[in-house]
Parts: sequence; C-alpha cells; structure tokens
Amino acid sequence: MPGRGHSGRLGNSGARRNFWKNPRSAHGGLHARNRHNSVKSNPKLSIIIPMLNERRALPALLENLARLEGASHEVIFADGGSADGSRELAAKSGFRLADAPRGRARQMNAGAAAASGEVLLFLHADSRLPKDCEALIFSTLERENCAAGCFRLRFDMRHPLMKICAFMSTFRVKHRQIAFGDQGIFVKKTLFDKLGGFPDIPLMEDYRFSETLARETKIAVADGYIETSARRFTDGGMLRTMWKMQKIQYLYRKGVAPEELLKLYRDVR
Repeated sequence: MPGRGHSGRLGNSGARRNFWKNPRSAHGGLHARNRHNSVKSNPKLSIIIPMLNERRALPALLENLARLEGASHEVIFADGGSADGSRELAAKSGFRLADAPRGRARQMNAGAAAASGEVLLFLHADSRLPKDCEALIFSTLERENCAAGCFRLRFDMRHPLMKICAFMSTFRVKHRQIAFGDQGIFVKKTLFDKLGGFPDIPLMEDYRFSETLARETKIAVADGYIETSARRFTDGGMLRTMWKMQKIQYLYRKGVAPEELLKLYRDVR
C-alpha cells in the first residue's frame, strides 16, 4: 500500500541526495548535543526517546546508543519531568534533551518537533536497537517504497511464550498494519507532521497512530531486531500479562476510552 505523496523511493544516488536535501534545524527545549553527533549538522535520522524517571534503564540504553553505526543520526531524550537523575545522566552523556509535558504521546511529539532528521525513530527507554538500525531503516523505506515501518521484536529473556509474543507482534504489523511502540516505529517527518503526530491520549497512542498511518502508507517491517525488556511479563506473570494486553486491545477496538483502559494497563506494567 504505497503512501500518497510520501512514497519515499530513494532510487539512485541523485534521487537519494534530493530526498535528503534541506533538513530542518532543531528547535525548542534543547539543552545539550550528543558528543558522538556533534559533527552531524544534517542528520537524516532522529532517534526520539520519551523519558520519565528511567535512571535504572539509562546506562544500558546509553551504551547501546553509543555503539550505533552510521554517520547521520541524532538522539533526543524527550523528558516529561524526571526527578531521579535521568535528565542529568542523559545530558552528561552529551545527548540532546527536550522538555515536554508529561505523557508518552506528548513527549514523543515534543521530541519530533525538536528533531532535525527527515526520518523519526521512536524508541522506548527499555529497548535496544540493532547497531545497523540507520542503514536498515533507509533500506527498508527504499525497498518497500513506503514512508514508515518498524523492527522485528524480540525480548531480553529467551522463553517460548516470549518468542510467541514477539512472533505475533511481527505478524500483527504484516497482516493488520498495527505497530506498537516497543517495535521502534519509524516514519518520515513530513508524513508525521501531516498526520499531526501521535494522538493526545494516555494509552493506545501507538495503536491509533498506526491506524492513521496505514491509511497513508504501508508500515513495513525491517529485517533487523529490536530487543525490549520482558520485565512486565515476569513481574506480572507471563500468561496473565499476555491475556490482559489482549483484553486491552479488544476493549479498545470495541470503543472503550483509553482513560478507562489505562486502569488495566497500569496493572500489567
């Protein structure tokens, strides 16, 4: 399902140069630049991480980010008012910091507004990117002639139920065009802006955004894997957590308000 006006075919090198011309400059709520990206004045990819008291997850995340390959990406932490030292640690590491109103959708939208890249990648703080994510994203958009995508998912705990859950996540994207945030959604900034960003709701913002996105472009699945934490499954019980997550999706499709669903979601985090 090619995008209307956002096909993103990169073609030959001349077309690729034309596609990436005139990147936008960053603005709003920024306090630092990533020392690894200091020479990247025209980043093609902006990695946006909503953050709220993520001090425990940050060391491993920062190490993962520092190891990424590619010469044209920036990292923006969209902070919703952390009080556990997360802001200081992110700034000390040299990455960009954007102030944002609390709420994952609002934080991701604020990070997108501050982004300079032509493609936005939204990353959860407890997820880890493949080191060649930059190349994977661009090759996926070119190969699939589309404007959005996500990664294949795997969990940091090797367990049969987690493998099933990861498989179903990829299946859902390929057959229903619904991507969740822990899969690392990426989208061209022009299309993201056209759609108005993530909806300002407290839950299921990724689901609703996918529904809107799929009306404009195919949501492709990159060949690489993003790894995310299985902690919510181990803390809440694997089967119980999987059942509740399916229940939340079902109720959402039946029209239950995200504000009501949030009560269930808090119980599985």
